[in-house]
Amino acid sequence: MNFLDDSGNPLKFTISLESWNIEGNPAILVESRSGKKGSGNERNGDYNKGLEILFKRLGDNNIAIINIIVQKTRQVLPESEKRLQLNYPVNFHGKSLDQISKIRRHIGSLQASVARIPGSKGKGNSTKCIKIWLQPKSKFIPEPNIIFGYQNKLKNLLDLTQLKDERIKIETTIVARQGQEKFRRQLLDIYGSKCLITKCDVEKAIDAAHIIPYLGIQGNQIENGLLLRSDIHNLFDLGLIAIDPDTLCVKISSKIESNYYEKLNNRRLERTVDGHDLVACKYLRWHLNNIWLS
Repeated sequence: MNFLDDSGNPLKFTISLESWNIEGNPAILVESRSGKKGSGNERNGDYNKGLEILFKRLGDNNIAIINIIVQKTRQVLPESEKRLQLNYPVNFHGKSLDQISKIRRHIGSLQASVARIPGSKGKGNSTKCIKIWLQPKSKFIPEPNIIFGYQNKLKNLLDLTQLKDERIKIETTIVARQGQEKFRRQLLDIYGSKCLITKCDVEKAIDAAHIIPYLGIQGNQIENGLLLRSDIHNLFDLGLIAIDPDTLCVKISSKIESNYYEKLNNRRLERTVDGHDLVACKYLRWHLNNIWLS
């Protein structure tokens, strides 16, 4: 999934979400910057700009940072020496862009000192691979598309020209999904109360998943829906599972560090179920191009 700036332009800034939408503290893994600026081997060239935008989005959703560690070092170090010594929790809520930039620079200077050999030349690397643990103010956290900056693009893709964000906000962070039960019931009636990928028929374990993430009741189009077992739903939302829109074959990301789901790789879905077209391929293509993590 590409990370977008606030104008919808993709940045050279690679992050991944961990433990998102499940119990426990979620985390964001930020890949390191490397290579000469503008060269073919440059990686994560927008590291600093992306980090500031990420911090602002966390602040907008009142999500605090409770821990940051340098994830990869050349030396084997104990966790305590890889932890950035900040005054936790760090919350960007209500902070100006200048204040966020100042904190980002301070975080960079702390990174540079981790695993730095005394007496070595230079100031050290301030753009290392880091893992950021988060603490939402409630058990609800925003959907990945908000963190990655896709909210406006999703509205345009759904071709809902009058669409406003119709989610009911409760205590600023709780999102009630209007029409979800009706949306689920329609999908269950059409597709026979089974996960379309695993064929699991335990109805209480089946979710009505949106291919394009939910933004309001007008997004509850049947063509935008899949019936998925709850764990498959989470992985689909995180881009770790996708469906090829041309072949309807399941794709399993190499980033899943488990062989448990490998048996699902290349499994072909039926194009029609009881005479109903399975999905709208343009929505699956968007998911493959924008959410999928190969």
